[in-house]
Amino acid sequence: MSNTVFKDFRFRFDRSLQAAAYFVKLAGGVEYHLRLLKLLYIADRHYLLTYGEMITGDHVVALKHGPVLTNIFDLIKGRGVRADKWACHLQTLPESHKIRLIDDPRTGSLCRASQKLLDDVYTQYGRMSRFQLRDLTHTFPEWKKYFREGAAMSIPWEDILRLNGGEKMVPSAMNSIEVDEYQYALLGVG
Repeated sequence: MSNTVFKDFRFRFDRSLQAAAYFVKLAGGVEYHLRLLKLLYIADRHYLLTYGEMITGDHVVALKHGPVLTNIFDLIKGRGVRADKWACHLQTLPESHKIRLIDDPRTGSLCRASQKLLDDVYTQYGRMSRFQLRDLTHTFPEWKKYFREGAAMSIPWEDILRLNGGEKMVPSAMNSIEVDEYQYALLGVG
């Protein structure tokens, strides 16, 4: 293994909000937090392994209930940058551990490939309960490698690739991050 220092993906709020709302909409307008977080992680993981990018660009940590996208988790809890915009579309119902769609943000920031992947993930995993999804993510090699009881250990995107046979996607992911950084610095978008 090399000593290469890898940059992280940039968190994409609009894509994250739209992907979360899309899953909640597919679930009938109300979804468990845990189930939503697992579906979003599985979608990001599949997208990374397929395209060398992440839909959300979120930071991943290994927690007791499996891998978690940290910015999205914070938004569900009403914290973080742009929590007010998130709450305009998705309402957290803390007493039931659910989230409700109150205003559909649509999918304008999601490309066709990511929308198709979200559909595919929901088709494959959408009938599983929140605990079945949690247990499934406990089988992922990246969670097994980084989980430590009582700690929130970061799961580097490059290890998600390497531990799942996606080593060849590492250069593509690095290129994607560089292009995104350039577009963001130049145009403020990307």
